Amino acid sequence: EGVSQHHNEEPAFVGGHQDGGAITAQPQWEEEFDLIMKLLPPKAGDKVLDLGCGKGRGGLFILSKEKNCDVSFSDVSEVAGNYLEGQKFTKCSMESTPFKDSEFNKIYSLSTVSHIKNVDKAVKEMYRICGGKALITTNNKWPVHLFRLLSFLKIIPKFHYDKTAIKLYSKSSLKNLFQRNGFVVEDIMRYGEYPSKRLKLPFLKKRLMIVVSK
Repeated sequence: EGVSQHHNEEPAFVGGHQDGGAITAQPQWEEEFDLIMKLLPPKAGDKVLDLGCGKGRGGLFILSKEKNCDVSFSDVSEVAGNYLEGQKFTKCSMESTPFKDSEFNKIYSLSTVSHIKNVDKAVKEMYRICGGKALITTNNKWPVHLFRLLSFLKIIPKFHYDKTAIKLYSKSSLKNLFQRNGFVVEDIMRYGEYPSKRLKLPFLKKRLMIVVSK
């Protein structure tokens, strides 16, 4: 079996479908959504922010599981708001938001931290507006480095990674990012697919998820 060469930050998460404000999981999302429900499930009365929301898959999933949440969405791009008609959307960068201190008791930020220029400033801002816990996902750097090496050795065709990803993270560097900006790390794990059936090494799982608290 060959090695999968597609490793964008959101390779499998384009599309999906909304139905009455809910989001229907495509198969490649299911593990991530299952982990969200295990590690930081929504509860009635939660005030939630989907931070760096993109098309809003995180916040819409939360609403599909608990309609009695107060969910807000924010993204640096106005285009994101086009996918969120009828939802509370704020255009802002993650480094500077208009929200109050400790405004949200749960923050979800999916596939965003790799794309932020001043990531420490963004995490400090997340800490400021978080009144409880946050769940963050990003790609694991080690499969990307593996693909780059195999491409350089011409074992696989030229490898293209998402050019908007400024920094890649391992478990340890992601944990350090949040700890040095005030958060307590509750849980951190690798998840997702392996590069191939012959490379089932735990550190090569495609994705990272971290849950932090104040």
